[in-house]
Amino acid sequence: MPEPDKLLIARCLKNERKAQLELYQQLFGVLMSMARRYYINREDCVMHVNTAYLKILDKLADFGGNGSFEGWCKRIMTNTLIDAWRKDKRTAAIQRGELQEEQVADEQVFNEADTHFSSEEVRQMLLALPETTRYVFNLFALEGYSHKEISEMAGMSEGTSRWHVNEARRQLKERIMKHHYAR
Repeated sequence: MPEPDKLLIARCLKNERKAQLELYQQLFGVLMSMARRYYINREDCVMHVNTAYLKILDKLADFGGNGSFEGWCKRIMTNTLIDAWRKDKRTAAIQRGELQEEQVADEQVFNEADTHFSSEEVRQMLLALPETTRYVFNLFALEGYSHKEISEMAGMSEGTSRWHVNEARRQLKERIMKHHYAR
């Protein structure tokens, strides 16, 4: 995504709808690809992209031009996805009437097989992971957050964050092996 010009951002700050639509169109692909890492359903992805975009517009005056605009927007999208995940997690726990404790497992080695799978196959493997495990793994492996940052954002211990990453690696490794031996 090319960085939007300062004139476009200035026009957005003046609430010009055409400029806001143009910015939305520039950001949509990047934000949508992030949402697709977390949600299977396209409507859910679009809903979270739209929520993040409204936050971007709301905080646009705070950007100030320091650093990458795309990086700033990605951070807002990540925070939007984390907020939605927390809300979904609380709602599900309330509906079940229980909260689960996760156990911490030993670190495991993950065998990368990226040259043998299409991006859609990898995406489907990621989406097949349990929700919390998928979120933590995405934040760690794809978004680059540390276990400490994830624990603060998600309200879990660093050990639990590590467990989810290791569990994701274990499950992905299983799926990769099944796919490999099925050939």
